[in-house]
Amino acid sequence: MKIQVMNYGSPLFRINEAVHPRDFTGHFHRHPFFEVGLIIGGSGRYEVVTDETAGTFTAHPVKRNMLVFWDGAVAHRAVDTPGDELYQIIIVFDDSYTVGFSLMKAFADMVRRKRFLCIDDASTVFRCQNIARRMLRIQSQQMPTAPDMLRALTTELLCELYAANEPAKAFAASDARIRTALEEIHAHYSERLSPAHYADHFFISTKRFSDLFRKETGKTFVEYVNDHRIGVIKDMLARTDKNISTIAFETGFNNLSHFNRLFRRVEGVSPVIYRKRNAAVQQAHDEGR
Repeated sequence: MKIQVMNYGSPLFRINEAVHPRDFTGHFHRHPFFEVGLIIGGSGRYEVVTDETAGTFTAHPVKRNMLVFWDGAVAHRAVDTPGDELYQIIIVFDDSYTVGFSLMKAFADMVRRKRFLCIDDASTVFRCQNIARRMLRIQSQQMPTAPDMLRALTTELLCELYAANEPAKAFAASDARIRTALEEIHAHYSERLSPAHYADHFFISTKRFSDLFRKETGKTFVEYVNDHRIGVIKDMLARTDKNISTIAFETGFNNLSHFNRLFRRVEGVSPVIYRKRNAAVQQAHDEGR
């Protein structure tokens, strides 16, 4: 298996938007920097080498509105679906470019352990695409403040990716029962959830489960579920025009008064004000294009 080695020097930051040539099949390569791929269109797969001597690799299907992130030390390549070329925004940067990002070491360790991250959560990809578009605009305008702005937006992008992978981090909890509970919370947050259900499932007392949950997550069961729901709601308020009460019910809140009090306590403003502020910020960004 022939593997190319790429190195652009340090500190490194590059962003590029491009469509692959027709029926593209890349060469396996590695590099000493991180790479983010935002799939804007097309489909295909990323192949990640598992054993260079044996020439084996794993294939990860990718398509429009997905995001891939990996440590370039692991050899990889892109292979397009014939007639459906990948259209991507590619961002590359190295460790030295992210100095000052306090979570970088933890995030880098996670990426290197998992070898390859593929995110298809629509809300996360949407936010990351917006950040990448802002990067491209700033780069094209060649403003004096561009280097600092691009570095700040890279940190913002990493924060989004880190937040998107917090569930994966949480699933690494030492107790398998809590891992299972967390997986179900993130998959079924809109349903009626209670610690008693999981306690019965694992044949332990509710108090025992609650104590384990708080030990592993740092939050009570109710706090964790509500925090996750509020995070989903914030994204829906920003991305959709749905009625606020509809959003609340769709995410598992059955009492609007309780939902409004909780949202205000967490965010400091009502859902209505939060949506208006977000719309104003988005409008300002759009006018700056």
